[in-house]
Amino acid sequence: MRADISDSRGGEGKGRLLGELKRLLKEAPVLARRGEETKARKILARGKKLALEAGLQEDALVFQASLLRLENKFDEMVRVLVPVVESPGLHLRGYAYVRLGFAQDELKQYDAAIISYSRALDDPLYDTPGKAWNNMGNAYAEKGEFDKAILCYSKALDLPNYETPGKAWYNMGLAYFNKGSFEEAIECLRKAIDSPEYDTPKDAWEKINAASAKLGLTQAAEEAAAMAEGERIPKADPLNRIMDIMGDDRNKLAEYAAKPGTHYSDVLVILAGWPSVTSTESLLDGGLSQRLTQGGACFIKTSGQGILIDPGFDSLRYFSEMGFHIREVTQVISSHRQRPSYQELENLAYLADQWRNYDTAAKERIPIQFYFDLSTYKDHPLEDVADENIHPLEPGQPRYSLPGDIELKPFETKGSLKSSFGFWLEARLDNGQKRYIGYTSDTGFFPELCTKLADCDVIIANLSDSSVDDIRDNKLSEDHLGYTGLLKLVQGTNAKLYIVSDFRGGAGDARIELVQKLAYDLKKDKRKAEIIPGDVGCLLDLRDLKMLCSSCGEFTSHKRIAVSKPDAAFGRLRYLCKKCLLG
Repeated sequence: MRADISDSRGGEGKGRLLGELKRLLKEAPVLARRGEETKARKILARGKKLALEAGLQEDALVFQASLLRLENKFDEMVRVLVPVVESPGLHLRGYAYVRLGFAQDELKQYDAAIISYSRALDDPLYDTPGKAWNNMGNAYAEKGEFDKAILCYSKALDLPNYETPGKAWYNMGLAYFNKGSFEEAIECLRKAIDSPEYDTPKDAWEKINAASAKLGLTQAAEEAAAMAEGERIPKADPLNRIMDIMGDDRNKLAEYAAKPGTHYSDVLVILAGWPSVTSTESLLDGGLSQRLTQGGACFIKTSGQGILIDPGFDSLRYFSEMGFHIREVTQVISSHRQRPSYQELENLAYLADQWRNYDTAAKERIPIQFYFDLSTYKDHPLEDVADENIHPLEPGQPRYSLPGDIELKPFETKGSLKSSFGFWLEARLDNGQKRYIGYTSDTGFFPELCTKLADCDVIIANLSDSSVDDIRDNKLSEDHLGYTGLLKLVQGTNAKLYIVSDFRGGAGDARIELVQKLAYDLKKDKRKAEIIPGDVGCLLDLRDLKMLCSSCGEFTSHKRIAVSKPDAAFGRLRYLCKKCLLG
């Protein structure tokens, strides 16, 4: 068990000492980057002395390793740190692991470095996680795994107290450049240059020059080269080029506004399989490709209405990827407060606004209506959306009537998320048939959940999280449905189809196996149910419950669809008809 410095002799004084040691470890690298190595050594020597005087021998070794770093003695850093990083007496564990990771990185031990950085992030007392994420990104970049590197840099930049965003933007720009995404590289490199603390703009301008040349932008490349040489005022007025660029951007928006969208009607579409959070465990297990299929959202299009539910990270990208258009969205429902989705809500509102600007017919339509749980309603980010287009949904109300003869009955969920709700939805299809759809949202299991969703034809169940205790010992979670809650939900309802989504990837990609276990456990109770794991591309025709084959594009009974494993863990599932599965 780790010693607690605030409880050891000296009490608050020892706590202040720990704060001072952290300050010195942060200050020394800043001085070293400025070329003031003598001052940096004095500060580190002082920190080592303070730690030793306080009897903190393990923490003193973190300062010793930092001194060795100034001398580029990376092998010695590893020899000093490896024996103490898991010592119970070490208080500066996160700092120790970051320095160990740096040394391993310099020794080209990239896998070991990645593990060290992740261990630093596991330390709740480590207060500069942005540095660990940035360094982890560098290790992935050295391995040539640029998508993983980019996500690590994004994690660093998402932290509000990250002190060197310019460095992360520059590194992200290099990663995009090395993977051949030159436009994205330029965008990131410009953000690096715009960061006040970034002190090597010449490096960024040189890369912008190279990226512009790759894109065939001769004039832009010349201007970037001039900036790299210190000529910050170009020889010719760039006004005409700016106007061309802005014109191209306007043309893209106009082209998008003119697109018709899809021909689909009476469909349910899953737009993600993972939540908007990436765990450290899945990062280390290759799960950074989870970024390609994370986020949350489903879309129901029926009765001339398009309802987007719980849009999360990248859901708009998948929405467009499947051919859908913002013109097909009439309502947005957010069932629980989820800050990772706030940016996507803003993106959605902005896209809708731009579409209305470029499509004159769109201005005559009723704007998108947003329906939020009470917590999101109180602090939502949509400052530019008129108040009359934003509505609270209260679980206590018996039902809400939406346009297109759609009835919605929200119900209160159970767990840590305040004001969260699931719902029962009645849709009248174009052929006059009624279809009942249930949505659990993020909830722990409670017996009334089965009653709320008892007569649903299709139930979308958010697994959210599952553990060994949950799967092996049938231990219910208070905050998430999990495997056991999902099993009880299926046992207590009689839907024609269950779509399981919002898997948590921290323990690996076992989506298909979890569904197989459900079928196995239900069979023991002599119960058969149609259950599939949901992912981007899962498209269901609500009229006859046929599913779209991912390969041939034909609709087939959901009972005859086989769900194919991804090529790599956390990749995208495929839904295949018998013909495509065999051929």
